[in-house]
Amino acid sequence: NRTYTEGYGFGLGVAVRTNNGLAGTLGTLGAFGWSGKATTLCVMDPAEELVMLVFTQHLPYDEHGLFERFTNLVYQALV
Repeated sequence: NRTYTEGYGFGLGVAVRTNNGLAGTLGTLGAFGWSGKATTLCVMDPAEELVMLVFTQHLPYDEHGLFERFTNLVYQALV
C-alpha cells in the first residue's frame, strides 16, 4: 500500500506521518489515513483541520502518481 511508506508509521489501522523529510509529499506530522486498491485515498490532517478524499476506480493502483500530485496541490493551496 503506497500510503504506508518511508516517513510514515502505523497506528490504529492507518498510516501516520512521522517524518516530513522522508514522506515524499507536502504535509504535517500526525496526518493520517490510508489508500485502497483501486486508487482511493483518505487523509486527515488535524493540524490543518483538513480532510482529503480521492475516490476513483482505476487499476493498476495509482498508476499515474495521482496521490502525490493531489496531496502536493492541496497543501500548496493552503499557503
